[in-house]
Amino acid sequence: MPITQAIGDEEHYLGRLDLTFKVVAGKLTLDESDGILYDVTNVPADPEIKAIIDN
Repeated sequence: MPITQAIGDEEHYLGRLDLTFKVVAGKLTLDESDGILYDVTNVPADPEIKAIIDN
């Protein structure tokens, strides 16, 4: 399982990573990959989630 991290100025980004695998000779092999960073600077924080993070 891949571990990823989206970074940027002030950490206001959400990352998406799409991976496509195929089986080659009985083993999983990465076939395609694509990644996108979403700027969430102007997305308001969910109060319930923020409370969990802040504690």
